[in-house]
Amino acid sequence: MDNMEQNSNRTFIHDYPNSNIITTIYYESGGKSHSRKYIIHSLGIYPSNVKKIKRTSKNCPEYEIPDNYKVETTLEGYDIICETNYSSNGTVKFILNWKDSQGIDRYISNNNSASGVGKDFLMLLNKKTRISGTILFGFDIPCLIEARKSILIPINRKNSFTALTSRSQQNKRIKLLAKDIERASQIILKQQNFDNTKIRYIELEIGDEIVGIDLSKVNLDFTRIRQDVVVCACDEALIPRDGYRHLAAISPNLEREYQISNRRNEISKYMETIIPIYNCKIELDNVQNNSNNSSNNFSNNNSVNSNFSLTNDQSGICSYRSIKDLLNTLIPIWKKKSILNIGDNIKLKFGGDGHIVTNKYSHVMFTMCLLNEGDEVLKPDKQYCILLYIGKEQYEKLSIAVSKFSNELDSLKSAGFIDQDNITWSIEFYFSGDWKLMALVKGLKAANSKYFCLFCECPKDSRGNLNLQWNISENKKGIEHPSLFPIIELDHWIPDELHVMLRITDVLMDCLFRDLMIDLNEFKKATKILIEKEMQRIGLTHFQFFESKSKGKSWDWTSLTGPDKLIMLQHFDDSFTDAEIDSFEVNAKNWIKLFCEPTIGKSNSINQKRGMFNPTDITPYMHIFVFHIPEFLRKLQHKGLNMRQFSTSSIEKKNHLHVKLFFGGTTMGGGNNNNNHSVLHDIMSFENRQLYYLINDTPRCIKQRIIRSNP
Repeated sequence: MDNMEQNSNRTFIHDYPNSNIITTIYYESGGKSHSRKYIIHSLGIYPSNVKKIKRTSKNCPEYEIPDNYKVETTLEGYDIICETNYSSNGTVKFILNWKDSQGIDRYISNNNSASGVGKDFLMLLNKKTRISGTILFGFDIPCLIEARKSILIPINRKNSFTALTSRSQQNKRIKLLAKDIERASQIILKQQNFDNTKIRYIELEIGDEIVGIDLSKVNLDFTRIRQDVVVCACDEALIPRDGYRHLAAISPNLEREYQISNRRNEISKYMETIIPIYNCKIELDNVQNNSNNSSNNFSNNNSVNSNFSLTNDQSGICSYRSIKDLLNTLIPIWKKKSILNIGDNIKLKFGGDGHIVTNKYSHVMFTMCLLNEGDEVLKPDKQYCILLYIGKEQYEKLSIAVSKFSNELDSLKSAGFIDQDNITWSIEFYFSGDWKLMALVKGLKAANSKYFCLFCECPKDSRGNLNLQWNISENKKGIEHPSLFPIIELDHWIPDELHVMLRITDVLMDCLFRDLMIDLNEFKKATKILIEKEMQRIGLTHFQFFESKSKGKSWDWTSLTGPDKLIMLQHFDDSFTDAEIDSFEVNAKNWIKLFCEPTIGKSNSINQKRGMFNPTDITPYMHIFVFHIPEFLRKLQHKGLNMRQFSTSSIEKKNHLHVKLFFGGTTMGGGNNNNNHSVLHDIMSFENRQLYYLINDTPRCIKQRIIRSNP
C-alpha cells in the first residue's frame, strides 16, 4: 500500500521498503506541478562523521549526506544514477552515471556539492538551467532518512579513549560518541514506542572523571525560561552571587553563574524601561529648596539622576519609584486574578520602617500595598517598595523623601487612576506604622510629650482617667510640623496591630515580673522555677531568669521576640461582630481599671487589699488600645477591612530581608561598584524583578522526574 509523506513543498508517494520506487510531486508557487521518480539501488548509511548539504539560504533546512548511496532518476531526458561516496579524509564525492545518445557510458564527479555535479552535467549539455542537489539526489526523502537512522553502524576506533592524551582529541572522540548515542537512541526509543521523545543529557563516568554530554538542541525560549527560573529562585531564596557560584561548581547541570548574572541584568534593564528607578541625595540644607520645588511633576525628578554621583559615603542616598508606574504594572495583574473588579475602589495602604544597619548607617523604607488583597498583604512580597533612603527617621529627611511622590498622590486622590484599558479607578489612601514613624509623618510630637496621642488630644496625665471619653480626632495641640500626607483622611491613619501587641506585652511582662520579685527569696525558691517550667511547656525553651550585672540584686529575663510573645499570649483575633466589639471595649476598660486598682487598707495589715500598678504605668499604646482600637474596629468593619491588615510585620520582614541580602561587606559603604549603582538602586532593581516574575508568570520550578534503574 502506497504511503504519502509531505516535506516542505514536495509530496512523496511510496511503499518503501517493499518497493524501491518513490515518486515525488513538486508544486510551484503558481500552482504548476512537476513529478520525479526515484529508483533506490542502495540506501546507504549516515557515517559517524556525516556531512550536511550546503545551505543556499538562511531558512533552508540542512540534510545529512549518506555514504554508499545510489539512486536512479531522470534529468533532461537522460536516465542517470546518482552516487555518494565518502573518502578516507571525510570528504564526499558526488557522482553521476548515464548513457549518452550513442549509448556510451559516461560519468562526472564533483567533490564540492551535489548541486555542483548537477550543474556540471547541465553544462555538458549546454543547458543554462539549474538543478537542486537535494532534489536531484533525493536527500530530503523522509522514508529514506528514517530507514538510515534505524541502522546501527559498527564502529572500530583505533585507540582507546584512555590512551588519548590530548584534551582536544578526547573531546572529539566524545562528540563522535554523542552522535552515535543519539542515533542509536532514536532506534531504541522507536522500538519501545516512545513518541516525541529524545535524550537531552547523559553522564559518563570515565575513570575518576564525570563527563556530561548535552544532546539537546539549542532552544532560546527554553534557555531563557530556565534562566528566569534560576534568577527568580536566587532572588526569592536570597542566594547571593558567591553562594550560587559555589553551587554551580558542585553541580555542572546548573546554569553558569555568569549566565545567570547576565540574565539578571537583562531583566533589571528591561524592567527599568517599564518602572524607572530614580536616584537623589537627601541633604538637610536642601529642605527649603525641596519645599519650593515640590510642585514639579514626577518626570522632572529625572533631572536628579543627571547630577547624581555615587561615592563611598552613601549617607542620604535615596532611590524611589513612581506610584503610577507601579499601578500601571500591577492593576492588569490584579484584574486578571479578580482581585480588582470594575467599580471597586483601590485601597492603598502606605507604610514604612527604619532599620539600623551599622553604627554608621540606618535604612528607611516606604511601601504600599493593596488592601483589596485581604490577608495577602501580610506577606512581604505583597508590600511594594516605593522609596528607600539611607539615614535616620527624622522629620526633615522624611519630608524630602515623601515630596518625591506627593504630587502623584494629589493627582491620584483628585482624579483617580486611568489604566491601560481606559478604566478610571477611584483610590482610597491609608497609612499604618509604628508610633515613631506615624508621629513623624503626621508632624506630631513624640510619645513622651504632654499631648502624645496620634488620634486625640488626651493629655499625658489623663491616660488613666476612664471617666473621660476620647474619640478619634485631630490632635491640634500636639502638632509640631505639617503632616507629610495631608491627603489621607483622619480615620485612615490606622494603628499598627503588631506594635500594639508588642508594646503592651512588654509593659505587662515588666510589671508582672517586677511585682513577683518584691519577695526575692520566694522568687528564687519557687516563682522563678515555676515560670521557667511553664515557658518550657509552651515551647519557649530558651527563656530564663538571670541576675542582673548592672542592677545590683535585681533580676532580668530573656527578651522575647514577636513570635515568642504570640506563643505566650493568645492571638489577637480582630474579626469581630458589632456586639463583640462592644464587649471588647467594655473588657478593655475593665482591664485598665484592674491594672490601676489602688492598694486598699493599711500597709502590711491583715485587711490590706493590695493593688496592681500605678496609672503612670499606662503607656500610649495601652491608651489607644482602650479608647481608639474599638472605634477603628467598627470603622474598618464597615469598609470590609480588619486590623490584621494593618500590621507592619510584613514591612519589617521585607526590610530585614533587604538588609540581610544587600547590606553586606560587598555593598555597604560603596554599593556594587561593578555597575556604579548604590545599594538602594540594587534593592529597587531586585523589587522590579519581582514584578517581572509576576507579569510573566515565571514558574518556581522545572518539572523533572528522576528514575533510578539500579536502586
